[in-house]
Amino acid sequence: MKTILFKTIIIAFFVGTAVSCSDEDENRFRPGSTHEKPNPTEPEGGLDYSKLTANNHPRLLMNAEAFTALKAKVDANSSANLTLLHNTIMGVCNSKGMNATALTYKLDASNKRILDVSRDALLRIFTCAYAYRMTGDAKYLTKAETDINAVCNFPDWNSKRHFLDVGEMATAVAFGCSGLSYTAYTLPSWRIPVYRKARYPCRAYC
Repeated sequence: MKTILFKTIIIAFFVGTAVSCSDEDENRFRPGSTHEKPNPTEPEGGLDYSKLTANNHPRLLMNAEAFTALKAKVDANSSANLTLLHNTIMGVCNSKGMNATALTYKLDASNKRILDVSRDALLRIFTCAYAYRMTGDAKYLTKAETDINAVCNFPDWNSKRHFLDVGEMATAVAFGCSGLSYTAYTLPSWRIPVYRKARYPCRAYC
């Protein structure tokens, strides 16, 4: 039940952008599409890359100030629904996110997908990053880093067989990079695999 609720939380975040995609929007990502690629412009004044620092985390879902406010509300038990959500995520983290079994590259019975591995990684990394931010307990940080390093060391994220595997794995690592404060050592070891195993292969679909 907790696993289902966690997946519902993740799906709810993305559904807002997904429902607005038309058939034309979807088709432009298919290989061989002749759809003209967009030419986005930067906002007035340009992008502020100075905020992309190792200490400026988290960045996805909410920023540090919003996360601090969230933690204060949870600590104050000001909302029954928020407390339920927090306890659910923590429960999933402690029961499944902290799974000591190493993440390994293994195709499923169809010999086509590693989707189960990608989703396991997403659950582990997301919940552990959240738990670390909320509690400050280093065990969650260590576990999240261990799982991020494991998937970043995979030979690939299965882009040639089933690209959904790539999307969920890249999301997992992105949540980890956003939610955790990385060092000069861990940044390249996480950033480079995302480019090589996700961003670069996806160009065939754009």
